[in-house]
Amino acid sequence: MNIERFAVLRSLLIISILSVFVSACGRSPAVKYYALSGTPIAAMDSAKDMAVTIGPASFPRSLLRNQIVTRQGDEQLKVDEFNVWSAPLQFEFLRVLGDNISTGLGSDRIVIYPTSASFDVDYRVVLDVIQFDGVLGESLTLRVRWAIKPPGAEVVAVGTFNNTQAITDGDTSYDALVAAHSAAIAELSQVITVELKALAKPADN
Repeated sequence: MNIERFAVLRSLLIISILSVFVSACGRSPAVKYYALSGTPIAAMDSAKDMAVTIGPASFPRSLLRNQIVTRQGDEQLKVDEFNVWSAPLQFEFLRVLGDNISTGLGSDRIVIYPTSASFDVDYRVVLDVIQFDGVLGESLTLRVRWAIKPPGAEVVAVGTFNNTQAITDGDTSYDALVAAHSAAIAELSQVITVELKALAKPADN
């Protein structure tokens, strides 16, 4: 009888230990969601009637995911399961780029790919994003090839953009890294806005 009681107690103890272990393993950090933010740039009245489609933009396959990707050394990437974008990064990128350019041109006639415009479009901005990642606590790098073309016509402006945003005070938070993402897009927005302004129709000047 004592042996049977000991066996039962031992079984209950094992079950209790396993339950605690499984419960501990089941707890994981809360997932945090991040969105990029626009940065107002000075409006250019001469281009306020310009109609522009922003996109498409091609992205590295490593960034075609919701998780935030960071670099660890020159050849290693880290995909974080608990710090993620609120929407796919390529959509966030185009959304903020479009918002910034709209502000810079002073135009409400800005369409974000893949939405179709309900008005005649003057130009389309297409982009090839080569790099858009960084190192926590250090910097964020955005490298882009871009082109501007009228619908059904040849490209009228092309350029390359290479910008590295240093992260202030070595802040290792994802908030600081995401803020650097937004700051880099702001710099790109300024470059493209200046090019679009230069292409503004003479009647708009």
